[in-house]
Amino acid sequence: GHLARANPHWKLIDGLPVTAIFHGPNAYITPNWYAENDVPTWNYAVVHAVGQGRLISDYDGIVACLKNLTAQVEAKSKNPWNFWLPTDLESPADLTSAITGFEIEVKDINAKFKLSQNRSLSDRNGAIAGLESERTDEDSRKISELMKKIGNRASDS
Repeated sequence: GHLARANPHWKLIDGLPVTAIFHGPNAYITPNWYAENDVPTWNYAVVHAVGQGRLISDYDGIVACLKNLTAQVEAKSKNPWNFWLPTDLESPADLTSAITGFEIEVKDINAKFKLSQNRSLSDRNGAIAGLESERTDEDSRKISELMKKIGNRASDS
């Protein structure tokens, strides 16, 4: 990753334990969708990557970091952007004074999928049906897919 030098968070990374949080889809679940009325909840998927931070502050390292990040994200594109630096960041002094790169040596990964696994099968199915019929946002669609894939593996309570 990288941060603007103006962002003081970069000072809290080098050689220190860090946690990167990757938020997945999330959606509100109304109790109106349950077979038996109860309280509302929020379903979500999240991953915490915990490890040792290391700053990348040299020009070649930052450029390599930016190229790697760009290649990973652009790989999903039909027309990938070819990496280049704007003229105001071409010189090593300009780039290294504007941003710093970082990497995390991941030591532990914690994932949590809260998908109404604690609810009865009829409540889970009601929430899935509600998400699919009443909500049009992408997160609701993804949560319903995860609930079908993962959440319904939970035994009926």
